[in-house]
Amino acid sequence: MNTDISIRETRAAPRRTSILESVRASEIGAFFDPTQTSAENGTASVLSSTINLCNTLMGTGMLAMPTVIAVSGWIPGLVLLFLMCFCNIFTVEVVFRLCRIAGPPTSLSEIGDKAAARGSIVIDLAVALNCIGVASSYVIISTGNFYYTFGGPRSVWVLVTIAIATPLAFIKDMDSLRHTSFAAVAILLYIVVLVAVYAIIGTCDGDKSNGEYCPPGETAVATDFVGALRSFGEMGTLGVRIPPIYNEMDTPTPERCTKVNGMGFGLVTSLYVTVAVCGYYTFGDITPSNIIDAYPNNAPVAVARVGLSLVVIFSYPIMVFGESKDSRDVSLVSRLTLKSVAIPEDRNRRDLLPLRTYSCGSKFETKRRRVVITLSFIAFTTLIGLVLTDIGIVVDLVGSVCGSMISFAFPCWAYYMLFPEQRKSPFSIIASVLFVLGLVLIPLGVTLTVL
Repeated sequence: MNTDISIRETRAAPRRTSILESVRASEIGAFFDPTQTSAENGTASVLSSTINLCNTLMGTGMLAMPTVIAVSGWIPGLVLLFLMCFCNIFTVEVVFRLCRIAGPPTSLSEIGDKAAARGSIVIDLAVALNCIGVASSYVIISTGNFYYTFGGPRSVWVLVTIAIATPLAFIKDMDSLRHTSFAAVAILLYIVVLVAVYAIIGTCDGDKSNGEYCPPGETAVATDFVGALRSFGEMGTLGVRIPPIYNEMDTPTPERCTKVNGMGFGLVTSLYVTVAVCGYYTFGDITPSNIIDAYPNNAPVAVARVGLSLVVIFSYPIMVFGESKDSRDVSLVSRLTLKSVAIPEDRNRRDLLPLRTYSCGSKFETKRRRVVITLSFIAFTTLIGLVLTDIGIVVDLVGSVCGSMISFAFPCWAYYMLFPEQRKSPFSIIASVLFVLGLVLIPLGVTLTVL
């Protein structure tokens, strides 16, 4: 059997290389072509997958990165930032490997059930709570930025936010969100440039400067490392977004998955560090949790505020994917894409992935159960946005528990269970360490949030 698979791989290799070369040559054009989606032809490119991954990483958490250094000081803060990036790169690789074992289409629920009987129960609850909490915070953040910039009734801006987000929430495949993800990344790049420019020219010289943050505070080499650990999960909860990206990726070989992971985190890490360093350099120990709040009330900052509202709106449907787009319920059966590809997990393991199936027709969700779940999700987050103006501590608590569970504890535990023959390998040992880290971060994060 192994010999037969090897022969088929050898025969298919020239054709597979040719296809990949063709995809690379036309990738940018296909990326911007709105008619090209994985729902129609089952081929989400590396570029599309990378941009969607970047959108899951580069959210409002990036604007809190200067606070990490403000709490801990230059050296501990930068060490923590790079450590945070490494841990998340590693756990994304873990989830990609778990997806290859489960076979596309897959989800964290299916991975949990494969790892242990009813192993999906805890992760399903964690994903649901996290996605609802984060999506609600997105509505509040977007509403606040619109209100602060334009004024008017706050409820109007809640409805504007939901009106923009609702059509995106009903899109049935993540690859179709690549254009809004690209727009979100472009807006965040503008904000990064704005933060860097103000680090050079200063913020306290104009008549529109923010008096609360002028003059700036002091900087320190090292202060409180432990206190900054609460921010360790700012890039967290990535695990729930990886299966949809993997399911829609064209030929998700280990090399292509690693390329998506490396390109995405390479860009995001550089931007996170830029914002953290420039923001802390500008405001020192009085840096706010949202760096935009400290800048002057002028046109460039107003553009950044409106742009930030669009960023969280464009990220809202990704939360819907995490909550309701369980691949076990996705009926992607209208069109068969004959891609039975042998993907080796390692030199001693070769499994043929099952046939991948995709739907054609409308890009929007039409299945009754999914429509009901999505409408319920939208209605609940709208209610939260109308009733509350701040759910920060609730989101922090949910993030401390669910974020650490989804980001570190669950995927590393599942890897330990599903790869018993590799438990002594360096990769598995690091995964075990991150599993313990996830368990430690849960009570630590709760304690630091409450105190």
